[in-house]
Amino acid sequence: MKISSYRLKKLIVVHCPNLVNAQVRPPDLIYIFYNCCSSLPTLNLKASGSLEAKISFDSLETPDSDWYSKLTNFLGNFNHSIAIELSSQNDRVIVIPKDVRVNLLPPLHATIICT
Repeated sequence: MKISSYRLKKLIVVHCPNLVNAQVRPPDLIYIFYNCCSSLPTLNLKASGSLEAKISFDSLETPDSDWYSKLTNFLGNFNHSIAIELSSQNDRVIVIPKDVRVNLLPPLHATIICT
């Protein structure tokens, strides 16, 4: 998926289990909602510093360390967002296990996270 519209302000991506790679580059994007079922795409996001994001994880089985690595890379795209909200049917998937945290860099700096 490639999106680069200058007029796009809001983007909602829901239930796209076959999405592998997403390039999202609308400079005026201020809101993104992403609902994923199980897999996370490789995301290349370039958006406004005013971006607010809501990420929802549904129907996840017990994730492995590879999934958490993809999660931190995915969340790193929102590093300059003003706020990000994470939600899940299973809140434990949002908490990165201690043994995985040791090997990963924190993806978000100076961002407000709401769970």
